Amino acid sequence: SPLNQGSEDVQPPGTADRDLALSLLQHARELIIAEMERGPLPDTFFCPLSRDVPLRALSRQGFHGKCDIRVDRYEVDDDGIPRAVAFAVRFIGLQLHDQNGTILPVELLLPTFLHELAHTVTRPEMRRCGDIPESLLRLQPHAREAGAK
Repeated sequence: SPLNQGSEDVQPPGTADRDLALSLLQHARELIIAEMERGPLPDTFFCPLSRDVPLRALSRQGFHGKCDIRVDRYEVDDDGIPRAVAFAVRFIGLQLHDQNGTILPVELLLPTFLHELAHTVTRPEMRRCGDIPESLLRLQPHAREAGAK
């Protein structure tokens, strides 16, 4: 019927903006990786940046970004802090839209993306909640809940 004609091409509102934003961030990652491949890995990197980590739009409001990491194994270093020796980054998620569904400007998306990208090359650590300054805990209230378990 004419009502269904072309319905397979209909996408939810904001899909084109979302895809464009993710494409822009993917391109930014490619440029960073290409530049970094020209020299040795910085000492602050535990591993190289990866092109294979998927980028996703987050639907939950209130979280600007998320780097989903699965740690397979920790080892306790000489300073007594358990640090990951085997981990995988499952995805980087970013909140691309505001509460009204409007795409966020690139000047807000890019710093969040770079922050989450930095997590992909940083070795995860396991710290006691009581050892983390209150100023940092306020930034990540869910860390306090996880530390209580």
